This record gives sequence, structure tokens and C-alpha cells, in this order.
Amino acid sequence: MNTKIQPSRPVLGIPPRTTSEWIDTPPPKQRERNYFICVESIKRAPVYPSPAEYRFPILQPLRDVIRVELVGGTLPSTPATTPPYVILDVNELNHMDVGSANGAFNVLFTAPGAGSSTHSIVQTQMTQTTTLICQPSIPRLNYLSIALRAPDGTLMDYGTGFDPSNQHMLMFKFTVLEAFGQLP
Repeated sequence: MNTKIQPSRPVLGIPPRTTSEWIDTPPPKQRERNYFICVESIKRAPVYPSPAEYRFPILQPLRDVIRVELVGGTLPSTPATTPPYVILDVNELNHMDVGSANGAFNVLFTAPGAGSSTHSIVQTQMTQTTTLICQPSIPRLNYLSIALRAPDGTLMDYGTGFDPSNQHMLMFKFTVLEAFGQLP
């Protein structure tokens, strides 16, 4: 008796396989995995004097990024100069044009800080969407080039140096696609 199971003709352009090929070569399995990265301007390298523009290294590079979301953060503020929103320019993730800025990842609407006169809370509502769907996926992400811009496209003036009252924090959620058993 013949124990090989084989279609009599190709199905959807797939060549016929033997039983052992069907059993021994299962389709690759992938899963989504989330990584949270907290970007703090005070932890930037000294070669970047302004907390409004710097490059933040990702110590363990992310591969096959399929979604990016800004989930929250804080911005320094002074009541006289804080605009109603700040443009978050992340060169590696920009996907929209806002006002005078050439590119933007997100528009951060500011609100008074709860119990704090020096920081405003970043609300994650945007003029468009809070989640960037990466199609195709970003094959490798080693760093984020951060710039905080005023509505007219110029850099926000948060001073220079590492004074804690001039710093900001942004929390990102990155979703990557990885094969089961793959090390990050």
C-alpha cells in the first residue's frame, strides 16, 4: 500500500509535496512582541547641548518594527512661552506634515502639569493617529533623532545644559515581529 499522500495536481501554484515534507517543514511561526523605551533628554550625550534636539541610542537595536506608539511623557514648560502644542520630530519615524514643520511623528498637546509648575503633561491625542503602522516594517532601528519644534517649525527653546527643569521624557511602545525562539 502506498503511504505517501500527495495532491494529484499543484494547488494554488504550490508544487506537490511528500508526507514527510508536510510534517518536517511546518510554516514559520511569528509573533508580535512589545518593547517600551523611555527617552529622557537628561540622558542624552554631552555632544547635544539642547534638550530640544538630540540623538537617543537604542542600546539593543529593534528589528522588524511594525508599530510605534507614543504612550505618554512630560515636557518642560514656562507659562509665557508654551504653545498649545509641540511638534515631535523623530526623523526615523516621521510620517506626516504639520504646519511649518517638514516632518513629524506626533503632535503633542500640552496641558497644565498636575501639581507642577515646571512641566506639562503630554496628552497623546493627535491631529491624526497616535499609532504609526510601519509598512513595510522598519528592518533595524538603532537610535531615535529627537527634535521638539514649535508650531512655526523652529526648535523649542528649552535652554541648554542638563538642568532638570529643562528636560523632557517620552515613553514609546515599539511592536516588533519576531520568530518564535528568536533572541531580541
